[in-house]
Amino acid sequence: MKKYIYIKILMMCAILADTSADINSIDPFDKAITSTLLDKTIDPDSYILGPGDELDFLMVTSSNIINERLKISYLGDVMIPSVGKINIDNLTISSAFKLISKKCNDKIQNSSVEITLSKIKDFKVLVLGPNNIPSGYFPVNSSMRLVDLFDKIILLYDTQNGEENSINRISSRNIIIENSNRLNHFDLVSFKMDGDIEGNPYLSPEDIIKLDYIKNTVNIFGAIMTPGQYEYSENDNLEKLIAIAGGFQNNADLNNIEITRYKNPLDKEIIVLNRDSFSSFILMPDDDILIKPLTDYKLKEYVTIKGEVKNPGRYSIDSNITIKEIIDRSGGYSRNADSSKIILNNEIINNLGDRELNRILALDSDSRSDLDKSYMRARARSDRGGISNADFNVNSSLMSNYKLFDKDIIVIPKKYDFIEVIGAARNPGRYPFIIEKEVEDYIDMAGGVTGNSTSKYYIIQSGTGDRIFYKDFKGSLNSQDIIFIEEKNDYNSFDRFKDIIQITSQVLTILAVMNNLSQ
Repeated sequence: MKKYIYIKILMMCAILADTSADINSIDPFDKAITSTLLDKTIDPDSYILGPGDELDFLMVTSSNIINERLKISYLGDVMIPSVGKINIDNLTISSAFKLISKKCNDKIQNSSVEITLSKIKDFKVLVLGPNNIPSGYFPVNSSMRLVDLFDKIILLYDTQNGEENSINRISSRNIIIENSNRLNHFDLVSFKMDGDIEGNPYLSPEDIIKLDYIKNTVNIFGAIMTPGQYEYSENDNLEKLIAIAGGFQNNADLNNIEITRYKNPLDKEIIVLNRDSFSSFILMPDDDILIKPLTDYKLKEYVTIKGEVKNPGRYSIDSNITIKEIIDRSGGYSRNADSSKIILNNEIINNLGDRELNRILALDSDSRSDLDKSYMRARARSDRGGISNADFNVNSSLMSNYKLFDKDIIVIPKKYDFIEVIGAARNPGRYPFIIEKEVEDYIDMAGGVTGNSTSKYYIIQSGTGDRIFYKDFKGSLNSQDIIFIEEKNDYNSFDRFKDIIQITSQVLTILAVMNNLSQ
């Protein structure tokens, strides 16, 4: 018993001494241990030892302590002082430790042996593939799995070929690893999707990894999270493809899945499936899968109201909602609102385009008729499907009962009470809007007309942009209307008189010449 305690004390002292020695002699360039990233603790019953692995070995005898870093040689041997050479190549850690302990005890009776794995081996694996796929020998270590090497190869491939310019993609679902004349197929997409570790093995010495380009694909579209083209692997079923594509969207019709299958280059068939068939339906290369959405599933229609209402924002609607109802839902007008005006636009309708306008714009400007030019001016004043009303009454107007469309935008402008007088006025500018005032009153406010006036007045309506000749104007002025007093051109009467005299003189001269010739 005392001897056993003595041995244990010696072993602990030796370990502490060895640790101290290691701390003082760390090689900053020796990153073999610290650079090895493990995804789990190494299993001593499955890890296979080989050249490059290193073991920490401690043996305590009645007369000696042996503390060594054992490096497995290229022949698979370790050399132990006082014991000799032991071959542990291709043994598991557990088997190798048992063998080393037995050999030590056979050589030195009553010895106590402690062994642990201190460094895992680096080695090379051979990667093969068609032209342009990176191939040759790649350095790896025993902690690396297939996906680690594959991701590095993909990065190298994309760097060499350009990710966006690379037409051919490397298959990640049909990878072959050959070792000891055995072929195994691996699917990294399945591993990345469900974590199936069987599809992502540790790499081993003498592995030959065979890569290829993607050869077969299937397409999935519609109410799926990530629609597009996916690599096909033999015996894929619909359930697996749906999982790879991220699953269904909430609006997917699970009982109306449509498969288009090509029997040959010319003939195809349509197959309709329900949810009970997903796991049993085996896909074929070039299948097109359409996941149809449910009709009107949680149909989201809305309008946006902006400007001077108490609660501007976006509101969901049904097909019968009116302008008045949406104004009421938004809390009604704010105190600064101009309740007599409303602007209504719809970007979707506006983006439908105007074929008539496009036809006119395609014409040479000299070929456009007066009607064409009038249409262009009219369209310039309003968006397609838009409404700008300066005589709006939310309680009684026809406009208040106007039914809204999806994505309509309603703007209630801020109230600015003014009339603008421009043109041949002595003091053009902005004047307070007073309901009782007429056009002449505002012209008087502006100091009357100048001598350059033509005495023609026009009303530019703020709500529509229409220009109305004053004598034809039947209504009353509204806030923000413009009174335009036409000015005379710089071409004055004296210049016009001189031109008439000059032209008359030229005509008389021509007539005199013609008269002389006739005689």
